[in-house]
Amino acid sequence: ERDQHAEAVPLMVAEQARAGMVFNPYPYYLEAIAQLGQGQSDAAQFALDNARRRMDTQDGVSETDARRYRPLINSALARVWLHQAQEAAAIRSTARVIELTDAVIQLGEQSILIDPDFPDSYVHMAAAHRQRGEYDSAIAIIERGQQQQALMASMKLINAKGWTVLEQGRAQAAAGDAEAARASFDRALYEGFYGVYVNPWDEEAHQIRVEAALELRDAGLAVGHSETYLLYYPESANAFRLQGDARVAEDKIDLALEAYSRALELAGSDQVTADALVAR
Repeated sequence: ERDQHAEAVPLMVAEQARAGMVFNPYPYYLEAIAQLGQGQSDAAQFALDNARRRMDTQDGVSETDARRYRPLINSALARVWLHQAQEAAAIRSTARVIELTDAVIQLGEQSILIDPDFPDSYVHMAAAHRQRGEYDSAIAIIERGQQQQALMASMKLINAKGWTVLEQGRAQAAAGDAEAARASFDRALYEGFYGVYVNPWDEEAHQIRVEAALELRDAGLAVGHSETYLLYYPESANAFRLQGDARVAEDKIDLALEAYSRALELAGSDQVTADALVAR
């Protein structure tokens, strides 16, 4: 994935040059995402600052179009700030985390005023609250987005809620509140089920469902959901890694090793590979 991001950066820079005096937000957005994929948050922000400058000064873009493009550029900037907030959290710089997540929330509100049907704004605001452990606030933001008719079945929002309640459950379990944790895991299981119902080709929904079943210690359900995941994505390293986890929960170690080995053969993302290696 990192190699793909490295290849994308010069292509997007060239596309910006090719557009010349006519402002096109997409090469700036894609360059920022590619830079972020390489861990280059400063370079990503630089590209987005250039885009924002051009919109602010109406350099090659009308005021109307600049306003229309702003939520897209804001969404990329929110991702940059969330990445930086995670880095700050890793070194326990609480003040910096609060500063960056506050900025993400403010940016999201600005975008919603422009386009309330753009799901990324809600997703990133929720992620900012999650970063601070404010799970109820994160859920409220997502549900606010789902009140928009155009977003009622948005997979981005369904999955965001699923991940939020799953993470909330893990935090509650770590704090020793088993009853609240189970309720959150049940809710995550439902969000995963609903996501698969809305779009059975959505990988995140399948993953949420398997992980929620594992947290509920229902090994049979986790295996069943991993098999459904593999039915839609038979070459998914992540699906095999999760099936390995489910087989471990069943205490079927031979089958678990088989699933983990298959995950490694398929060479998914760096994180999936690392997880499979550790598990095996």
